[in-house]
Amino acid sequence: MCRNILILIALAVACRSGKSEVDTADSSGDGDGTGDSGEENWWETDDTGEGEIDDTGKPEDEKPDDGEKEASEAWTGYISLESMEGVILYSAVDASGLETCSLYYELLNMTDADDCTSCQFAITSELSEVLVETDAGGCDETMDLEGLNLGFGHGSEMIGEYEGVAYHTLFISEEGEDWEEEEGGYSAEMEDEDGEPFWTFGIK
Repeated sequence: MCRNILILIALAVACRSGKSEVDTADSSGDGDGTGDSGEENWWETDDTGEGEIDDTGKPEDEKPDDGEKEASEAWTGYISLESMEGVILYSAVDASGLETCSLYYELLNMTDADDCTSCQFAITSELSEVLVETDAGGCDETMDLEGLNLGFGHGSEMIGEYEGVAYHTLFISEEGEDWEEEEGGYSAEMEDEDGEPFWTFGIK
């Protein structure tokens, strides 16, 4: 896997470590291919020598802190606009703050899509075999998406700006069906520390 995608996944790890809506704990597993064998995974490695890269993140809704937590889940995608390699990650946390699921799919066979009329740009892709980091009962049907054809589109409408990053609407097409705006979705173009562009999007 090329350097670009390593940097993108380092972004994902930094985001999931405390800069996104979903806080995750260190994963554990038995090394059977569905958990953590104790070694660093390729997507957790940043070969720039700078460690994890800070993600500007999507602005969170301002909510009063009443001391109570709610169960939450999120999908987050990262695509290098140079190499056209990418991943989509899923994380779920229960009301006690326990991470109940952490998994990801690589985005295969990505091609440009020109049929999303409300998008500035869009791609279609096929989900790889699932790679599970943590499953404490929260993964369920999210583990069974291998081979699903998904399209992701960077919407023309800007929904906000945060720390200099413009966030747009997100459109999704499943199995070649019509593009639909995703409620709770966001999409943004960013650059890594070397000035190389990447695209991040998510659903909360």
